[in-house]
Amino acid sequence: MNIFSESKERFEMFFPREARKAAALLMKRGYEAYFVGGCVRDFIMGRSANDFDLTTNAKSGDIIGILSECGFDARLIGGSCGTVGVQAGTFGDKSSEQIEITPYRCESGYTDHRHPSQVKFVNSLEEDLKRRDFTVNSLAAAENFDGDVNILDYFGGKKDIEKKIIRCVGNPSDRFEEDALRILRALRFSAELSFNIENKTAQAIIEKRELIKYISGERKVEELRKLLKNGQTEAIFHEFYAVFSEIVGNFAENGIDSVKGGFCEKLFYILRFRPLGEFKKIISELKISSSEKSSIAEYKKIFDFCGGAVTFENIFQIISRHGYFAAEYLKIFGEYESFSHIFEDKAIPKTVSELAVSGEDMRNAGFCGAEIGKALKTLLISACSGKVKNDRETLLKYVKDIKDGIKHE
Repeated sequence: MNIFSESKERFEMFFPREARKAAALLMKRGYEAYFVGGCVRDFIMGRSANDFDLTTNAKSGDIIGILSECGFDARLIGGSCGTVGVQAGTFGDKSSEQIEITPYRCESGYTDHRHPSQVKFVNSLEEDLKRRDFTVNSLAAAENFDGDVNILDYFGGKKDIEKKIIRCVGNPSDRFEEDALRILRALRFSAELSFNIENKTAQAIIEKRELIKYISGERKVEELRKLLKNGQTEAIFHEFYAVFSEIVGNFAENGIDSVKGGFCEKLFYILRFRPLGEFKKIISELKISSSEKSSIAEYKKIFDFCGGAVTFENIFQIISRHGYFAAEYLKIFGEYESFSHIFEDKAIPKTVSELAVSGEDMRNAGFCGAEIGKALKTLLISACSGKVKNDRETLLKYVKDIKDGIKHE
């Protein structure tokens, strides 16, 4: 084990006061208490952190008892893992972030390649850290009673941070057999931190990629969402194409980093060439929200209609089908500047509702049923393209002139 000293002032600025207080109260009662995991990694790297987890050799009941006596609201939230959720003040008060404190434990029997069937509480910090995924996440930090701040490093995590490497704790194949989600976490951390994946870990990721089938759609999309929000993901998609194919099948990895949008836009982009049926199946299996499915499906419809190229020959057809959503598509995937005058000129209709005539007008002109929608769409294309002026008298005259053509479409 290596022990590294850190600045007390920097420690106090980084780790929340209430979390440090909770750790100190446990230590005063004779227990160990350490910040652990990603927050320690981010502390060393000088990055901001969102979650500040603690681990201790105190049992759940002792954690709850000690902290409750001192004004914290502490409750068991982790079931068999023994995790205690702790907040200062009223439990659930969003003004106070929840701290999670978990007793030291070891795990075994990962029969579903995701969750341990046996959890055993132990008294050793090293035993607890040994079960964690990557060396950079297996660091622990604490302030002792002398005022010193120490980083405990059993597995070379600090050196891997310095070398910018993602490496499994112990045998990579074993880690991924235990929990297949670690495969996606390794890829996500690589992109998020701009770290390379160590050779043995990378080899095991590829060899064990079929285990991804054991991960729920919700967890797959959660990791994919975090990965795609990073600006530099193309390299990781290219290197681990076979792994990502287990989630989305064949995909286009080139050009992802150039896409301006977020998760929906990037997911559509890598899947844009898939046949519509396969496209819908993948989106459905990923368990994303209805609004996200709707946006991605709309992008796909535009792409398929125009063959990926929006031109002055097809732009008015696209607008007639998708209205102002076409502008959003162009801002991300096309040349919006070339067509901006259409969307920014309020005199040009982009939707049927902006036409100077209505469905009732079409009924009165002799159209019925589906013909009404066809007539309005024809008028929208003509008015949007400037072929006819968008005023009621002109549109009604025009639709009468082309009535036979609409009825026979």
